[in-house]
Amino acid sequence: MPTRHDFDARLLGGAALFGIGWGLSGYCPGPAVVSLPGLSWPLVAFLVALVLGWWIPRQVAPSH
Repeated sequence: MPTRHDFDARLLGGAALFGIGWGLSGYCPGPAVVSLPGLSWPLVAFLVALVLGWWIPRQVAPSH
């Protein structure tokens, strides 16, 4: 079980970006991957944004 109960700007910002991306594209990560056989431009745009959203913070954040 999680032991942290605080909300910080990174958590709220990430949740907001996830929700905005989901609302604009109509996809969340699981259904987007399952939809790969019916590849479309909106799906490609979502997947590119998904990968960049995962990769960029790992390049910017200090390593632990």
